[in-house]
Amino acid sequence: MHSKTREVYTQYRKAGYSKKLLAEHEGDIIIHKAAKKAFDDQGMKKLPTEKILSSEYAQLLAEKKAAYAGYIAAQIEMRNLQIYKANVEQMLMLDSQEERTKERQHEEK
Repeated sequence: MHSKTREVYTQYRKAGYSKKLLAEHEGDIIIHKAAKKAFDDQGMKKLPTEKILSSEYAQLLAEKKAAYAGYIAAQIEMRNLQIYKANVEQMLMLDSQEERTKERQHEEK
């Protein structure tokens, strides 16, 4: 937004902060001032070029794709562990039922 409103703000400044120009382009001037303040707060002096942003985006996308393969592997491992856990729980439940059955049979004798 900063780059889109810069021209209007420059005209406003060159016109000696004209009230007429301010009235005509108040929205753009307010947006420009807010964007400039945000950049100043971040310590940014100059906006990055499109080429720099594109290369940074490509790098982040490559990192994301590399991380995604690890994510899929972790997801498969999690599913397998859940299956193992369910199997163990089921085996333990069967063991406890068998013990109860044996106890009842022993008590009945």
